[in-house]
Amino acid sequence: MRFLALSAAALFTLAGCTTVFDGNTQDITLTSNAEGATCSISRNGGILIPASPIPGTFPIEKRAGDLIVDCSAPGHQSQKVALVAGKHPMAVTGVALTGMLVNVGTDAISHSWHEYQERAYIHLPKS
Repeated sequence: MRFLALSAAALFTLAGCTTVFDGNTQDITLTSNAEGATCSISRNGGILIPASPIPGTFPIEKRAGDLIVDCSAPGHQSQKVALVAGKHPMAVTGVALTGMLVNVGTDAISHSWHEYQERAYIHLPKS
């Protein structure tokens, strides 16, 4: 009986692995060839943060939906780059270890199972 109780406790402790280990925010680092570039990061049509100055690292709340990085600089053409949302590997591992409902429920509520590429280089062609 004791083993069963410890096993159950271990499974529920691992539930929501992504939430526990990575939290619900992620840092995104932006760089560009254009000195003085200013960018904004948006998701689902709403601007999340003005991302300036570039280069810089910006904390983003994890949510469903791709990020759109929109950059401009004097003497350069503006560019938009999509950072596609993916599933964090720990979310997949947690499903295998703890079962679908417990893990998906925890990570879905916290949105921690979403993940973006950590670095993006935005090339702004000269005008």
